Amino acid sequence: MAQSCNFLASPLVGITFNKRPRPFRTLQPANFRKQRKPVVSAREKSKSATEQPPRHPPLPLQEAAESLSGKQASDDGRVVRGSSKPLKDGTGGRFYINVTGFPFPLGPLFARQTVRTEVEPGTIWCFEQEQSLAGLNVTTTIRMTVVKLQNGELLVYAPIAPTRECVHLVKELDAPVKHIILTTHAYEHKIFISPFQRRFPEAQVYVVPNLWSFPLNLPLPLLGIFNAKVLTSDDIELPWSQEISYKVFSSKIGLAPYCEVAFYHKKAKLLMVTDAVVYIPEDPPEVVNRDKLQRAGEDNLFVRLLYAKDKAQKPTNQDEQEKLGWKRMALLISYFSPEHLRDPVTFPRIGGRLIVMPVIQMLCFAKCPGPTRRWIDAITQDWDFSRVISAHFSSPVDAGPQDVKDAFSFVYDMAELGADKQTQRSKSAEQGGSGPISWPQTVKKTSQGVKFPQEDLKGLNYLDTFLKFFGIVFREPKND
Repeated sequence: MAQSCNFLASPLVGITFNKRPRPFRTLQPANFRKQRKPVVSAREKSKSATEQPPRHPPLPLQEAAESLSGKQASDDGRVVRGSSKPLKDGTGGRFYINVTGFPFPLGPLFARQTVRTEVEPGTIWCFEQEQSLAGLNVTTTIRMTVVKLQNGELLVYAPIAPTRECVHLVKELDAPVKHIILTTHAYEHKIFISPFQRRFPEAQVYVVPNLWSFPLNLPLPLLGIFNAKVLTSDDIELPWSQEISYKVFSSKIGLAPYCEVAFYHKKAKLLMVTDAVVYIPEDPPEVVNRDKLQRAGEDNLFVRLLYAKDKAQKPTNQDEQEKLGWKRMALLISYFSPEHLRDPVTFPRIGGRLIVMPVIQMLCFAKCPGPTRRWIDAITQDWDFSRVISAHFSSPVDAGPQDVKDAFSFVYDMAELGADKQTQRSKSAEQGGSGPISWPQTVKKTSQGVKFPQEDLKGLNYLDTFLKFFGIVFREPKND
């Protein structure tokens, strides 16, 4: 997600409330949901029908949140296929307040569902939640990865909101959380470190170098992050060094640096990244709110006015409408202002392949192609991975070193452009010239040589020009 929205996080960023524990269930992807129901005796049925669990009054702040949101804290907003009513499954524990972020707070504002899936039996799990821009019907997933080390300790890569449900699902793994990793500077990941550390105070926090905040660049304790250790490329004596390797990317892209740390699980041959690459599926992820997908798939006034030239889409059933809504969401997240939205004809350019998202590519990695190229070379040459987990959209993905290198082909193209540029500078100097030689404003190539549509990149080009004008990002890429 965009690094440009990296704003001040405080110790009170995430607020959760503890009530009397209620039963949880681990949700699985759709193809795993059909499970046999346990056999229940008639006596047990009669007993459960007569004995109702005691009800506990909500806390004042929770009650106010329910009033504002129009739903109980245990609701996740999900709808049953073919129905528009929320699914009342009684799992609870999803109440979580987040009202920070500019210009739109990161939603959901009051309730977040957590889905846990097992990636490697008894060793690696993914925890997914919904992430949206409050006030806008744009939603994706955010994911943390939990690894059980050989000594029985848990390592948490890129924590998510520690709701009661999320914490319970972590504790069900029956192992202590000892290591928490802040994997990037990006606001949507940094915001959860402090509340997650409070839920697991015995864990050691590790952060990427040169961590910063905006508008005030505060020290980590004032951001609610205590006793943190900084990950560096030279730091090899770590508790997980025998099982997990890591490589840090850190480079200035303008006023501030962009940083990300990639992890590699040696036994599972698994690469873990945050925002570096993503895989956008054609079908919406299970955790994304179905009601929002249906609204996004409607031919509403907004779509008709701004994208009148596109052909109107008429889904024949609810599944098709949700898929249409998902494609529109993915285009908005990728480009901010795509050329085609009413009829998302350019979705195949970003969907079904491993890519660097256009917004991340243009505003972050393309500003520092040299350091990016060295980081990708180190990852693809030193690690023999066969799967990739990222913090957004779908994971894990069957992909190897060449797939990741293909996704970053634009930085290698820029290296060739940089060599040509240096040659032109030398010739210009020999001839007594001093005119500037500019880099191309956009990076056209992506994974496997596929080009992002230039018309979809217009919005990002305008944003890039704006940021360059105020000196927020480099006017020319840095290749050193």
